[in-house]
Amino acid sequence: MAAPETLATALHVATAATASLAWITARDAFHNHLWSCRDCHAPTGRHCVTGADLHSTYERTPLESAP
Repeated sequence: MAAPETLATALHVATAATASLAWITARDAFHNHLWSCRDCHAPTGRHCVTGADLHSTYERTPLESAP
């Protein structure tokens, strides 16, 4: 049987519920922009300049904080 600390690590799943504040902020800024911008269309990857910057920041921001 695996050691308890190994088992706990193996069961950890990264989700928005465990996300870093930086990731949540980047996600919310990107999503809020998408809802209001007529030039952005996420399913096709089409973004205005601001949308492209926000998308890039969202993609580069780690989901979880470094330990």
